[in-house]
Amino acid sequence: ELLKVLARRMQVSEKIGVYKKANDMTILQPKRWRALLSDHKKTAKQHDMNAEFISRLFKLIHQESIDIQENVIMKND
Repeated sequence: ELLKVLARRMQVSEKIGVYKKANDMTILQPKRWRALLSDHKKTAKQHDMNAEFISRLFKLIHQESIDIQENVIMKND
């Protein structure tokens, strides 16, 4: 199930990349990223999960999303 969710997330990342390219937006929005990561860590604690594990996990997912968006933006249509 987790792999299915991650696959859907990466498909969304590609669509986000298309949107950002069309609207001349930067891929990384640090303020938004920090807020999301903070929220994820709080949620992890509420579920008795290790916040640092969740932080590392979401950083990996986020980096993959960035890589996908960069690939979309670098494509010459």
